[in-house]
Amino acid sequence: MSKETNEEEAIHSVSFDLEGSSSITRKNIRPSKSGEKEGMISSMKEVAKSLKEFVEVTKKKMENKKKMEIKEAQEVVHEVVSELDNIPNFNGALKHRAIDCLTKNPIKFAIIKALPLDEKEDYILSFMP
Repeated sequence: MSKETNEEEAIHSVSFDLEGSSSITRKNIRPSKSGEKEGMISSMKEVAKSLKEFVEVTKKKMENKKKMEIKEAQEVVHEVVSELDNIPNFNGALKHRAIDCLTKNPIKFAIIKALPLDEKEDYILSFMP
């Protein structure tokens, strides 16, 4: 072989021992291509499984949150309807509009609850469209 070929091979075969083991006892261990592929497949399966579990847990949390929001909304509507049922001669379309407005505006509903019975209808009529 030529001198240039030997130098080039020497450059490519240089390795550094950063861990302090001697070059005689150190082995150049490189996993086989099939071993690398199997390891990657195994890792990807674990990632996919973890992602699937995360999605399932997140879905359950969202479903529970939605159920709680619906339950709370139903309680608010029931409370508003009960309060409006106490007002004499307050029914029909006006009552339905008041239910819609008061369930969306808790401050106005708190005011309605605090007002004396004879003032409730006038207050509702003052802000109803």
